[in-house]
Formats: sequence, C-alpha cells, structure tokens
Amino acid sequence: MKPVLVITTLNSTDKGEEIAAKLVNLRLAACVNILGPITSYYFWENKLQKDIEYKLFIKSREDLWPEICSFIKKEHPYSVPEILKVEISEADKEYYQWLIESCKVS
Repeated sequence: MKPVLVITTLNSTDKGEEIAAKLVNLRLAACVNILGPITSYYFWENKLQKDIEYKLFIKSREDLWPEICSFIKKEHPYSVPEILKVEISEADKEYYQWLIESCKVS
C-alpha cells in the first residue's frame, strides 16, 4: 500500500471541516489539514475569477483514491472541484506505518 496526498480546495472553513471530519470518521483518510485562507485566481466561464478559499491536504492510501475522489465529488459545493492525487515517494517509517494503519482495511 502506498501513501498519497489528495488535495482539494473549498470556499469555506465550515465545509472544509465537515468534509475533513467525514473523511477521517469514514477512515478514508488518516489526517486532513485545512490551510488558508488563500487567494485563488482562475478562469471560469471565460472570466477571470478571484476567490478566498481553503486548501485541504488529505493523507491517505492509494487504494482508497477512487472512494475519496467519489466522496469529494458528492460532498463538494463546486460543480468541478479540484481533486489532485500526489504520490508520496518517501515518508518517515513511523509516520508511514501510522498513516497506513489509520485508514480503513480494504
């Protein structure tokens, strides 16, 4: 099993905390960090947008990626949410073990 970092961005801390708590309670994630506020610039519907957002760093396992992706799409307020998977090539041995064991058994 490989550890991964899943990243998504939301428009409120309340929604971020709700999604983070659900992911951890469902054991889809070992830990979720909420960073922000951050300022995001992007094009949407052919217009430059500027929003205050919050970044979620979701620590999990690669085998749980499909469930996490599906869960975020279902719970996220955006019609096209950012959902990125970053593969972790190395991690501290004890932290790695904790992360793997903290997620649900597949």
